[in-house]
Amino acid sequence: VGEGQGALTAGCRVSVAKETGQAAATIVKANIDNMAARCWRYSLAVWLANQNTRSQLKSLVQVVGTGGNSVPYFLTEGAPAGFDGMLDGRPLAFTEFAETLGTEGDLILLVPSEYLAGTYQSEQYAESMHVRFLSAESAFRFYRRNDGQWWWSTALTPKKGSTLSPVVTLAVRA
Repeated sequence: VGEGQGALTAGCRVSVAKETGQAAATIVKANIDNMAARCWRYSLAVWLANQNTRSQLKSLVQVVGTGGNSVPYFLTEGAPAGFDGMLDGRPLAFTEFAETLGTEGDLILLVPSEYLAGTYQSEQYAESMHVRFLSAESAFRFYRRNDGQWWWSTALTPKKGSTLSPVVTLAVRA
């Protein structure tokens, strides 16, 4: 109440299960691949992660060819301005608002263009010279009413395949 809707409370959120036998508080390459597969319009998506997931993300690699060359999933170079790196070809930002490693919300994949932000009324202001009259001070108050919601109310269920969503999280790994 009083705030825009978050990714973890979105009705369209899809939670990707951990891998069979996956250790607690870990992220594996298959998690990233499965999250990308469930994301609607992955080419427009961005990753959000807690800072304590960094070591897990840095260890993710894809082995290519019979020689065993490995390609990292997480790169710190080539990221757009305002992002901390690239994960599986999409921008990644570390944020303190993401949950801690091992809990749902520690790694989030979302498509920001599917979030609607609106303003209920234009910016208002008020002035009062009575607040600190004895000190010859005036008080000013500025406020604006706005809201934000995900465009989608539920995930997309295609005729064939798994549900898709602009908000994808990784389930608890305990």
